[in-house]
Amino acid sequence: MEKTWNHKQIRLLLGGDGDAVEQFLAQFVPVIYTWSYYQVGADADIALDLTGDIFSQAIQKLPSFDPAQETLFEWLKKQAALSRDEVLQVRQMKPQRPWAWSQLPDEVLCGLSRFRSELLDENILSNVYVHEIVQAALVELNATDRQLLVHRFCNLDTIENIAEEMNFGIEDIQNRLYRSRHSFKREFFKLLAAANNGFAESGDTGDIELQDTNLEKLLSTTTIYQTLDNAQMDTIREQLMQAAGQAALSLPQETPHSKIIITVAAIFIFIAVIAGIYWQSRNDSADAPPTPASQTDNTEQASEQKDTTPKVRQRTQDDIDGKELKQVFALGQEGNIDALLEVLKSGRFASQAAAAHFLGKLADPSAIDLLRQAEEQWYPNASRENPFADAIGQILTRFPDAAVAVVEDPKPEPEEKPDTKKEIKKPVVPAPSITGLVSDFSNQPVANAVVELTENPLFSNVGGRKIATVRTTPNGQYQFSEIDDQCVFLTCRVSAGSPIIFTRSLWSQKGSLCVANIGGKPVLTGTVIIDGLPLAGRKLYLSDTLDIDHASFRQETMTDADGNFTFSGVFGGVYSVMHEGLDNRLHRLGTIEMAPRDIFNVNLNIETVTVILPDQPNISNAILDYTLDAPNNLNQIRASLIEGAVLQFLNVIPGSYVLRVKLDNGVWLQQNIEVEKGPAEQMIQPDLISEETSILRGRFLNATPVDLFLTTINQDIHIDIAPGADGSYELESIPADIYSLAAFIKGQLIEFTQIDLQSEAEMTLDIDPAEMMLAYSPLNVVVTDAAGIVLSDAQIWLSGGDDIVTASSTGQGAFLAAAAGSYTLSIAHSDYPTKNREVILKPSSLIADTNSENTLVIRLGTVDTP
Repeated sequence: MEKTWNHKQIRLLLGGDGDAVEQFLAQFVPVIYTWSYYQVGADADIALDLTGDIFSQAIQKLPSFDPAQETLFEWLKKQAALSRDEVLQVRQMKPQRPWAWSQLPDEVLCGLSRFRSELLDENILSNVYVHEIVQAALVELNATDRQLLVHRFCNLDTIENIAEEMNFGIEDIQNRLYRSRHSFKREFFKLLAAANNGFAESGDTGDIELQDTNLEKLLSTTTIYQTLDNAQMDTIREQLMQAAGQAALSLPQETPHSKIIITVAAIFIFIAVIAGIYWQSRNDSADAPPTPASQTDNTEQASEQKDTTPKVRQRTQDDIDGKELKQVFALGQEGNIDALLEVLKSGRFASQAAAAHFLGKLADPSAIDLLRQAEEQWYPNASRENPFADAIGQILTRFPDAAVAVVEDPKPEPEEKPDTKKEIKKPVVPAPSITGLVSDFSNQPVANAVVELTENPLFSNVGGRKIATVRTTPNGQYQFSEIDDQCVFLTCRVSAGSPIIFTRSLWSQKGSLCVANIGGKPVLTGTVIIDGLPLAGRKLYLSDTLDIDHASFRQETMTDADGNFTFSGVFGGVYSVMHEGLDNRLHRLGTIEMAPRDIFNVNLNIETVTVILPDQPNISNAILDYTLDAPNNLNQIRASLIEGAVLQFLNVIPGSYVLRVKLDNGVWLQQNIEVEKGPAEQMIQPDLISEETSILRGRFLNATPVDLFLTTINQDIHIDIAPGADGSYELESIPADIYSLAAFIKGQLIEFTQIDLQSEAEMTLDIDPAEMMLAYSPLNVVVTDAAGIVLSDAQIWLSGGDDIVTASSTGQGAFLAAAAGSYTLSIAHSDYPTKNREVILKPSSLIADTNSENTLVIRLGTVDTP
């Protein structure tokens, strides 16, 4: 049931409370975005704009919302309809549903018309447009009906569990479910009939269990909502926060104990006190003029100060009420430390003081130098009681190890203060650290494109935090100034024409200029046709790795109605082309080797294949994966059972796969296979394994931080191994072979110990994961060109121990691990001579966080590698 939003929670939301904002986003963004998506004909970019406008306008009207009259979702739907009409009127559009819904095959429409009397077949359940209609119907329901259907028919919860979770009686839940079923079917068939003239549901009826089975099949095979990625959610979050800040000003003032009002008032009082201290110190210092020239006429100067001081105070008060200070508060609430530091460099006094207030609570010791410079500028002769000193004190309290360095750093002598001030004011326009040009496919500059830097997860457990955002000039240029040494993702969004998103991985470095041009020639064009039908209006990815989150280079674009696509700024190399399916997973369409020419065209005219596994009675499951350690966002093709024990994979796109077959005893057989272009049906025979079996048992001496498994030398067998509640484990009837106890760490296979089960019918092995983690030290290597652009096709290896440890570079660097000791690190790339470097791996933990000691940046094409 929809969470109740009362006036108190509304105030928290409008005040920018983090929990309230995230709860609001999680509860309403998926359903409103899905509703918007189908109102604009399944155009993702327009849907994103519309969703942002809906929330911006709704939040500003939120103070007028009355929880006693209706639920917040009902109110939001009304606001959404108003915003939709305004937005579409500007675009000269009308509310619409996807045209593809009117193109459903006759057999699908016929099957759906018999929803109440016949079981739905696989052709209906696998039809992507049927899934779209299910989504669109669900978002038209009220929140309680939708939640009931999801619990009952998607999650397959029992009536008793639903009643307990939703705090209703069992009989009440049954009654509500009855109404929810009918509400969904009414909306579902209304959408079908609107898109298909003459469509009507058959009058034949079956029992209620058959209808429930059909409903369960429809809902359980459909992703409930159209989903947004992190960048899109950030866009909506920013719009919501801005609108909330404006709406908060219109809240009624009869609640003096409101947390929001108290917080805002306290900050304003804090700034007012700071301003008073500052002006008092300025008046006190007037009695001791700094230069001989000011001593020639003390009476005249004092008179001038009495005349001018009130005017200066008035200007400062204006600043407190002005836009700049409001922006500082917003930055503080967002936790945008980099922006607060920029305010500290160039803002007015009140803004700098406010920035110091937030930095004291949020920043690390790297902010202390700027805080001290600001203190010297505004309080050259004052005591340590000022906002900048307070902020430094708060930082040192949180980081006591930094206190020694600060104490030992001597303050400049009095005669050096004028020079220090000059140094502070000298860099009026800092030199850019990252710059470049954004061009379209014809090499023409693109103005007003949004370019942003975000944290690369290499140095963050979360990643994705925005560092800075700029827009391109009329000449298509952009620049970021004074970016700290770090690995970043540079993302550019071009909205003109066909929307396209570029992402590159860079290593920025202070004192050096990284030039990263985006778009332009060379251009990759092509068409995607699958089984004779163009892949129309779908999101395509071009990436130098299958895992787009780890890519050094990737682009996103949309196909047109004929399946045509264009990627620009694509230099020679090997890329994967993928599309995002309705299951929100990426489906690989093919691998392309981009030729070194201005325009390269490929036609992905794909005929899918049915792959059959012969009768294997001991097989319980089978999957086609792209890689052994596939990320969660990649599609898996699961086999379906036909004719007893025969398994088949339907609609397989030709290419290289890993066939994973699960036996009844839990053992996975793995082998690389190639699905060829034609014939339409192909049979794959799983490799044979030893018929001799063995038993492995033992205990885990402590908890394991990684997923452990047994694998053979060729990784053709995979056996998951995990402790029970008492720490013990037992693997029975596993094929007799030589195994390694292993795990995947950051995409690399790490083998801990070897287990010989060929000659042992039974073995006991106790496992100590903590000790295994300490046996390896990690090394993260980032390989870039001379400008700092990460090279994805660099080969990296360590030699000097018993084995050679290899890895490949990605947008998040390369991960290697070996026992502590001395090694030779080698980096090979086709465009540069092989570079060798001696490295020492210090004793550490395999899963240690990334830091400066276990990370190397190798710049190829430079004389002296840093």
